[in-house]
Amino acid sequence: MLGCPDQPVHIPDHSGNPGQYVFGISHHRHLGHHLSQKGGNVSKAHEGLGHVAVVLLNWNGWKDTCACIDSLLAQHYDNYSIVVVDNQSADDSEERIQRHIQAVQSTPDNVPVGLHKQILYIQAGENGGFAKGNNKGIQAALNYGADMVWVLNNDTEVDGEALAKAVTCLQADSKTGMCGSVLVYFDDRSRIQAVGGVEFFIRRARGEQIGEGLNPTSADLNAVASQHELTYIAGAALLVKAELLCDVGLMSEDYFLYFEEIDWCSRAVSKGWKLVTATDSFVFHKEGASIGTASRTRRSPLSQYYLSRNLIHFYRRFHPMLAPVAMTRVLRDAVLLTVSKETTLGKVTWRAFRDGLTGLKGKVTL
Repeated sequence: MLGCPDQPVHIPDHSGNPGQYVFGISHHRHLGHHLSQKGGNVSKAHEGLGHVAVVLLNWNGWKDTCACIDSLLAQHYDNYSIVVVDNQSADDSEERIQRHIQAVQSTPDNVPVGLHKQILYIQAGENGGFAKGNNKGIQAALNYGADMVWVLNNDTEVDGEALAKAVTCLQADSKTGMCGSVLVYFDDRSRIQAVGGVEFFIRRARGEQIGEGLNPTSADLNAVASQHELTYIAGAALLVKAELLCDVGLMSEDYFLYFEEIDWCSRAVSKGWKLVTATDSFVFHKEGASIGTASRTRRSPLSQYYLSRNLIHFYRRFHPMLAPVAMTRVLRDAVLLTVSKETTLGKVTWRAFRDGLTGLKGKVTL
């Protein structure tokens, strides 16, 4: 299983001009084989389950990224590699991360950093947003023939069995294309952030993180997962099969921030793929560390704008008949924030409402 035979994997572009990441089996080697030749070890037990490329996207967060790398290097699943993509950080992330890679790998002088022992470093050259940065990492993984890709937030640290449990769950059914993990708040490990992801209620334009607030050691997580519809998997920890990427494509780059996961998962489900949660795979998440939190009670202006604008975009794309529900929700938020004298948040919400109506996509300057 080396990728999509002689066909492009595309980034959805609903304006009618899809970008393409083209690769074929005959032109690229397996990433696990390529990197293991430089010193990585693959156990026979895990080799049969397939090679996983873990994609970490960094933007001004080198401390979190280095800590995440360290936790990944302690994984009990060893048929994997790490792809770090830097979204043109404004700080010294590039130097810091490459120095850390050298330190953990004891790289010989004649071996380029990023190609020795399981770690590949990519400089994106721009901050094109969550989807565009991750797509660069996914492209690199697929170019080398990864069987699965684990999109993982750089502000996470993972339990030693997290990847092995997620892979086992993902591979249990050929129709399963994406798998989430149990996200636990990093600073309060007695509280779950989400069991896999979100149940989204289309007619109310609201989503609820499944199992939020429950204790991961005492809650019956299998029961929790079965009692809710997993509308989409949280992008903080999303394991996806290469076959799905060949069928569905990569993340849409229209949003810049937020709603990429629900867009991706909606397209996957529409093509018959199943979404599941590995309830024994635990990932510890420092929510909102790099871009400002998306918490409803303390959103940054950046989060408020993209959450509001992209809600309208998502509805217009997937649920056009119900788009007035999303528009009403954003309009109400704009009015309430203005009345409550939340001046900055009110202004960005009014702008999000306008931009959602006019169809403005991608990155904006606030």
